[in-house]
Amino acid sequence: PSSKNGIVEVNGYKMSIIPNDPGISQELQTFKTHEPLSTKLISNMLKNGMTCLDIGANIGYYVLLESNMVGETGKVIAVEPSPKNYECIKKNLELQPIQNVKAFNFAAGDMDGQIRFFLNERSNGCKVLLEDEKLPNRPGTVTHVPVKRMDQFLKDLNVEHVDFVRMDVEGYEWNIFKGMIDTIHNSKPIVQLEVHKGRMGKENTKEFFEFFLNNGYE
Repeated sequence: PSSKNGIVEVNGYKMSIIPNDPGISQELQTFKTHEPLSTKLISNMLKNGMTCLDIGANIGYYVLLESNMVGETGKVIAVEPSPKNYECIKKNLELQPIQNVKAFNFAAGDMDGQIRFFLNERSNGCKVLLEDEKLPNRPGTVTHVPVKRMDQFLKDLNVEHVDFVRMDVEGYEWNIFKGMIDTIHNSKPIVQLEVHKGRMGKENTKEFFEFFLNNGYE
């Protein structure tokens, strides 16, 4: 099935998708939803007035869902390092009558500066490259994107409390949380994320989960 002008109806609102992307765009075009269980869980967890931090926002599927759930009194801060995905997020925000989302084009991490970033030629599934990491065995190019620690970035935005963090960052999870330790300590947000333990490695994964246990998480 094809969508008119690259626009599909998803969760009751219009979304712009990336043409010829075999990943989330094709999924939304075919099924009109993405990760149904996570969609349902997030819909049930979020309340009016919450502040959400969406890292690895991709084309904005969850950003729009979060925006809808937290309402006019809430806010969503979306962070996406891929220039192509970020442009799609901007289009999706322009399609909605909403004012509670701010989107930013950089990578979250444990440092401030520039970082290597892999752009997949066949899909929008891009990722930060870890130090000394070999290139993925698929067509693509490497560029550099800005990287920022979320603790300082949120402070610069005058965001004092975060209620919910969603993250899908292809194995860069622990690096990002190292850059937002103060946010976790002070806000104790609900966290929903994918954990790529194969890419993080055994020791980093163990340290990652111990960090949450030590901060009162289940």
